[in-house]
Amino acid sequence: MAEAVAARKRKVTKRGATRRQLLEVAGRLFDVKGYTGTSIRDIASAMDTSISNIYHYFGSKEGLWNEIHRNSVRQLPVRLREAVAAETDPVLQLRRLLRVHLELADQFQRESRIFFVNADQVDATRNSRQRQIQREVLDVYLEVLQRLRKQGRVRMRHPQIAAFNILGLLNWMLRWYRPEGKLSAAEVHREIISFALRGIGIPD
Repeated sequence: MAEAVAARKRKVTKRGATRRQLLEVAGRLFDVKGYTGTSIRDIASAMDTSISNIYHYFGSKEGLWNEIHRNSVRQLPVRLREAVAAETDPVLQLRRLLRVHLELADQFQRESRIFFVNADQVDATRNSRQRQIQREVLDVYLEVLQRLRKQGRVRMRHPQIAAFNILGLLNWMLRWYRPEGKLSAAEVHREIISFALRGIGIPD
């Protein structure tokens, strides 16, 4: 009995490890080659496994894509709204919003590149999903910036332009930042937050 239970636990552990490895390999290939440029055969070859094994765990390449999406950037709008809700003053809301956004971008750097920076490498259906998340993120920033403008606490005439500029700044970091570089993530985040705030007239 005990041996049977132990065997089932080992099987479950192995299945979980295989799923994680498949997601890791697929994510790496999607980042380099894009969704449409990556085939199931590419993923199977990179992991030295069979195509049928991938279908067994995820059903399809789209199943892999959806799992990566669900485990990473799909959380972004909710997490950003939680960050805003944690403060009442809009200046503090924006500071926290930027900090949390950068932390999540750092945590899901590769996934963020796949879904935001390299969005043109996917088909129309998946691009539509990504654009929906981008709109939700934009709305979070717009709401905070509009409150700041209404209170006369920032130098800007068009909150939407300011929001696009801030998001462009954050997304550009996904292209160049490397964890093994000279600056730590915390140092990079501080510089970006300072630059974004000063750009709309909020002092450090």
